[in-house]
Amino acid sequence: MPATKPLMIPYLGADKARVGANSPNKGISIPYHSEESLVSHYSTKFDSCSIKSGFTSIASTAPSTPTNTSNAAHDSFTIGMSSLYKVPSRFIFRDAKKDRKSFTSKHFSFLSNMLKKPSKPCEQTLPKRQTRYYAPLLDALRKRAAPSLNQLYGEFTDSISCGPGGGVRETLCPRTGHKYAVKSFRKMKEGESEKRYYEWISNEVYIAASLVHENVIQTVDVIMEDNQIHEVMEYCPQDLFNVINDNDLTPQQINTYFSQLMHGLAYLHHRGVAHRDLKLENLCVDQKGTLKIIDFGCAFIFLDPLSEENRAKACELTGSDPYIAPEIFSRKPYDAAKADIWSAAIIYLCMVLKKFPWDVAKDTENNYKLYQQYRDNEDFFIHLPKESFPLIRKMLDPNPDTRITVNEVFEDSWFQSITV
Repeated sequence: MPATKPLMIPYLGADKARVGANSPNKGISIPYHSEESLVSHYSTKFDSCSIKSGFTSIASTAPSTPTNTSNAAHDSFTIGMSSLYKVPSRFIFRDAKKDRKSFTSKHFSFLSNMLKKPSKPCEQTLPKRQTRYYAPLLDALRKRAAPSLNQLYGEFTDSISCGPGGGVRETLCPRTGHKYAVKSFRKMKEGESEKRYYEWISNEVYIAASLVHENVIQTVDVIMEDNQIHEVMEYCPQDLFNVINDNDLTPQQINTYFSQLMHGLAYLHHRGVAHRDLKLENLCVDQKGTLKIIDFGCAFIFLDPLSEENRAKACELTGSDPYIAPEIFSRKPYDAAKADIWSAAIIYLCMVLKKFPWDVAKDTENNYKLYQQYRDNEDFFIHLPKESFPLIRKMLDPNPDTRITVNEVFEDSWFQSITV
């Protein structure tokens, strides 16, 4: 791979290289800021259900430029859908104690019952025809009484990344010695829709805050200072792009990362969340070597918590070219969860080959055309472990209707053999 490494954007992802990074979620309405009634008391059961040359170098193209186990282990992912929209207890809003000698988790509990209120225009004290958008997240953060960001998590030390959606900086807490990654969302632009701006941030924050899994980045806190919203996350020193670019991974290491990715993805899908921007840069690795899925700026709620039969289709073109499933380019409604499966398979190929199999999954791209013609031939991906080929081929089925689901990935014998 070339020696020159492009600028990576961990935690943010390559925001400049994707469409929809600053757009609100378009899937099933999130009750936090919709006109839907509170649904957390419902319990909806979810039925778990190479070409030898010519590849595109990962390092030469990243960040990508977009056009715009066992059954027991698998069962552990089956979660009552009622928990999807239930605010985690650690995020319940409480006033911080006046005694600042002990900063505990009480200080970063913020999401009160007010977050369950529907978003609506607020016409109080405003002239006729002028309305101010009521955002539950904004209201909760403004009413929070707590020490400052610096007091809770320490001074900013290093800048990790920056993009049009904001920047991510590292902090070091002097009390605990723990490092954190703080994503500071950009401030609202002049003339920008207040409703669109706060829905964009709210979707990412609410989805991230509701997820608790060892292979998903943990959101620790959300704070607003000087009219800017900051999301505090657990710290990971590197992303998977840099891991594979700087190291020759063993087959065991590759399989471990792939297994961890699919465990995290299964968790998301069983909670009705599709990521829609899976790529090497959006997978971080912590100090213990555990892979974490990050950046939910493009996440899509595809499953209605009130009806397991009601699956929403996505429409937006979002993601980074080499990872995007072919059906997304049709600009027709598509299954966002199936698109995630495609992206996960591309990530596995990148780890093994250190190259992208094609620039973009379009009929006009030569390598992708060859794949469509010879996809049933094991020699096409001659450098892949032979045992992995059947699964990867099913994950890279150009037809999303016959492409396998995350549940079916876990039923594969090879995948069960590598599951950690």
